[in-house]
Amino acid sequence: MRKKTTKFLFIITTLIILAIIFIYFLVKPINSIGNLTKKDKIEFIKEDSLKLLSLNFLIENAVDKYSLGSFNFKKYDLNNIDKKYLFQNIELSIKNSYKRLNSGVFTPQQFLNYIVPYRIRYEETENWRKIAIDKYQSFYNEDILTHAKNINDELKKMFNYTGSSKANRKLSDLLVDCNGGCYEMSDLAAFTMRANGIPVAIDFAKWSNIRGNHQWNSLITKDKNIPFVGIESDPVSNFNLNVVTADFKKFAKVYRKSFLKYENFKTEFNPKKLISNQNYIDVTKEYCNNCSDILIEFPNENVNNDLFYLCIYEVDKWIPVDFAYAKNNTIKFNDVCPENIFVLKKRIDKKLAYFKAPFTFNQIGKVSFLNTQHVNLEDLELKFFNSRDRELIKQYAKNMEQADFEKLKESILKENITGVVKNNVTYNLYLWKNKWVHIGEKKAHNGIVKFNNIPKNALYKLESPSNPKSKLNRCFTIDNTGNQKWW
Repeated sequence: MRKKTTKFLFIITTLIILAIIFIYFLVKPINSIGNLTKKDKIEFIKEDSLKLLSLNFLIENAVDKYSLGSFNFKKYDLNNIDKKYLFQNIELSIKNSYKRLNSGVFTPQQFLNYIVPYRIRYEETENWRKIAIDKYQSFYNEDILTHAKNINDELKKMFNYTGSSKANRKLSDLLVDCNGGCYEMSDLAAFTMRANGIPVAIDFAKWSNIRGNHQWNSLITKDKNIPFVGIESDPVSNFNLNVVTADFKKFAKVYRKSFLKYENFKTEFNPKKLISNQNYIDVTKEYCNNCSDILIEFPNENVNNDLFYLCIYEVDKWIPVDFAYAKNNTIKFNDVCPENIFVLKKRIDKKLAYFKAPFTFNQIGKVSFLNTQHVNLEDLELKFFNSRDRELIKQYAKNMEQADFEKLKESILKENITGVVKNNVTYNLYLWKNKWVHIGEKKAHNGIVKFNNIPKNALYKLESPSNPKSKLNRCFTIDNTGNQKWW
């Protein structure tokens, strides 16, 4: 009898829990923005065209937005954002932006995209605008660059750079535990500046010559957009790209996070989500003056309507940075930065498979595929085991004065002093053919490691058995003069 009672209670408890989950996630609370009535809208708008524009923009694009709660449960905004919260968000946005908007510093569309959104990522919502206004409104200046700098200077005083990030932190948490990496820095700048009437975007890219990603800010105005790294640098009218790239980092594509809903957001698969879990727009042209389109024809392949991803090299794998559907057996990727190496991945049965060999893309837009047959052989004399860029980025992890680091950086960039092969050290040579294939092992002498009868025009990598971290080394090709060209 006791067992039956226990089983019955278990079933009842389970049904109650499932019912609660169903109500929590599927039923819209009466005051949620998903239940906004025509009367609600009329009472709030009161014939204010900017309020109407803002409300319509947020409601239309909130359909795929959510907070990530406990156990990564998605709490969709239409069901969980209170209409009073939304109304206050709009009113505070207009109040702190109206003067600049009215004088044409930025456009209504820029206001909608880079001030009025009520969230940055998937953080739990809070009245972050009031928090940021109360804390930073005293730093107002009519000049928008000075205003941004004033707030940025205050953030610099309290932020502790650790290089590590925690996902989806709300403003109040960031202000209490004020540390992290570029994600926290750019989020903090966006939160605090947007709240105070400064349209600030968040831009991001995957580095193409070193490991990792980067995220930074751009101050948006009617005349031009000005990139800066929140907390690290200030927006200035004579912007230098080195603020973002630190003189040596490269990218192939650059994107800007967007509050706009994903196109066809209800479909099971969205090709953009393999690049970012937030919607984005392409802003590569703002950062790369000599970008051009990659056009690849496959006249002997039946690839029409197939989905392809343009990928750049990470560690032992290739990361998608753009996508395109083939038309007339031709693949076109728009606005790509040159002097990078790529590989194509084709989507087959919901998975990505390597397609053809890696290829380079030069300044004049020429695509050159590397050798896949490996019939022709050559002897290689290699002087470097790693790229200067990879060697330089390793120095960031060391604790040294900025002046000392700048001297070291100058020396590495000029002479590659830390990337030369070491005498009496054994090196393994690998060749890429949908994975790294070991093709030789030699010991270095007189600053050179020699390999004989190696396939020409391929993608290579050097590793040292005595150094497990050499797996992170960058890949290279051999140019027409016999020198290593690093990617």
